[in-house]
Amino acid sequence: MRPTADRVKESVFGVLADLVEEARVLDLFAGSGALGLEAMSRGALEVIFVDRQPGALETIRRNVEALGLQERARLLKIDLIRGPGRLRGEAPFDLVFLDPPYGRGLEVRTLNMIARLELAAAEAVAVVEQPAAEGLEGLDPSWRLLERRAYGQTAVAFLLNEAP
Repeated sequence: MRPTADRVKESVFGVLADLVEEARVLDLFAGSGALGLEAMSRGALEVIFVDRQPGALETIRRNVEALGLQERARLLKIDLIRGPGRLRGEAPFDLVFLDPPYGRGLEVRTLNMIARLELAAAEAVAVVEQPAAEGLEGLDPSWRLLERRAYGQTAVAFLLNEAP
């Protein structure tokens, strides 16, 4: 697990501003759940946390309970490297956080899966954390890069879903 640095998290939510309030959020490769929990604290209606590690999901569950946010959170144990599992058929999300393990090309693969399964609402925003040295080549054309910010070895890309 590689938690998102506090300065990166603050910057992300500074860019997102009002997009978080009343949003339906998908936090993929959730790890500590920091991004999804921050979205909840900023008024997201619902957050679905997805990770394959039971320990990560247990940490998120404890934090959600400690904050009294159980009604607005769902935790799903899914190995996204193998496929979308129970995400199939979910209603579209307004905001997607994606922080996969570095160096495996999972950013593009996962964003393309989201597009194929129509998991992102029209004009949804995806926030992708990745190594600063990597790009997003081969991305489904429904995603348009809005902005990319580098923070040392880490970069955060903000993408807009332009699919109808």
